[in-house]
Amino acid sequence: MNKIKLSLVFTLLCALMMAFTNANHPADSNQIAANFTLPVIKKTNGVKQLYVNNKPYLIIGAELLNSSASSITYMSDIWKRAKALNVNTIYLPVTWQHVTS
Repeated sequence: MNKIKLSLVFTLLCALMMAFTNANHPADSNQIAANFTLPVIKKTNGVKQLYVNNKPYLIIGAELLNSSASSITYMSDIWKRAKALNVNTIYLPVTWQHVTS
């Protein structure tokens, strides 16, 4: 069950990344789609490794509290702190209200 949840989360994140990229650079969308692959977890010599765009990906992550993503103003300081810590993945709740508002 966790594998399904993990795959679903990665798929949704990738779709969001592509949507934002395509919105900002619509002329490049075909090239992005051609080079894009879904993240997968590969097992080599008994060790599982996450691959993103066919390259090993080490998650240097951070998790935000439930209400952290509630406003862009509040998030501006969080993005700066995450960048200073070299975080490449942020786990945060996104509710339907965030999507529709």
